[in-house]
Order: sequence, then structure tokens, then C-alpha cells
Amino acid sequence: MLGCKEISSVRNKKCKMIMVEKQGQPYILLAYLNRSTVEMEYRTLHMARRGGLRVPRIIQMADHEILLEYVEGKTLYEELATGPVFKVGLLAKGLAKLLKDAAALLDGWTVANVDLRSYIVAGTVLYGFDFDCMVTGSYCETVADAVLSVFCEPKIPQDRVVSFCRTFVSAAGVDPTELRTAICMMTPILREKGLLKHTDQAIESAIL
Repeated sequence: MLGCKEISSVRNKKCKMIMVEKQGQPYILLAYLNRSTVEMEYRTLHMARRGGLRVPRIIQMADHEILLEYVEGKTLYEELATGPVFKVGLLAKGLAKLLKDAAALLDGWTVANVDLRSYIVAGTVLYGFDFDCMVTGSYCETVADAVLSVFCEPKIPQDRVVSFCRTFVSAAGVDPTELRTAICMMTPILREKGLLKHTDQAIESAIL
């Protein structure tokens, strides 16, 4: 692990995010399964940081790993599940801005599979860590994916889910009809996998 000592780790859909220590200093290590994913992640993080997005500084890259500067905080998932209620709206606006800025910077590409564990909250500032899953598509599809990602987390209280999504969608500034269409296309797949526990009515109420 690039000469690092593992302290703790969190796994998301695409990689293992590990808090490590090297020469007495904390870092974040992203561990992937293959070299091509690491290279894509490296290029995207580098471009994002140069473009002014809130992403950690790259320290080193190896065959399947990227070592990043340590950003102290909790994941977006942890904050929404157990953090202060007053932060919910701020975090919704923060995620909307981060994804909107990423879509503008990476013209023609969009973030797919928004994972709440790939974002770190430092105070009220949101940092993105994991952008390797980039696809050609619309920003609206990214917004729809983010909404459904929140609804797929059963441990986040329902009132927080609704509050977060309403603020997020408003801040995202997407066309409501286009958003509903994107969500309707994604929900059958999530239900088939047993990930989406909420009704269509609950989702609709959250994006009004």
C-alpha cells in the first residue's frame, strides 16, 4: 500500500477508500481492481483540481492505488444518517454545486453512480473523492442518479431524505420533466436489484 499503514477503510461501489498513515502523516488511499480505472481516476482528479473543484491533492499513484491528501471529516452518507439536521440543506446545495461544476468542467461527460460514501464533509464543505465512473450523458441523469442514491439508503431517516432531495433538486436547476423521465428510467433497475425500498409517490414528493 505505497508503504502506508492502514488505519480504517470504507468501501463504495467501485473502490476501497482507506485511511492510512505514512511517516507519521495521515492520507487517503484509493484502491482499485485494475490499472485502467486508476488511470482514469488520476486524470479526472487532476483535471478537477486544476479546474477549481474541491478534490484532494494527489500525492502518489501506483499500479492499482492513488494516495491523496487527508481531508478530515465524515462521509456524506454518515452526515445525512446521523449528523446535525441543520446541515442537511447545506449539504444538498454543496452536492448540487459540486456535480454542476463537474459537469461544466468535464464537458460532454457526467458522473455516473453517485455514491454518498465518495464525498467527505469537512465542516460544511463537501469534497469529492471518486470520479472514475464517468460516462457520456446529461447532467440531468447525474442529478437523477444522486436522488435515487439517497433513496437507496435505508438508514437515512425519511424526513432527511425528503428534505435533502427537495433542496438538492432545487439547487441543481434541472428541468422537472426531464428529471422525472430520467428517474423513471432508472427505478426499475434499482427495484429489480432490491436496492430501492421507497414508493414512486415518495420519490415524486421529494422532487416537487
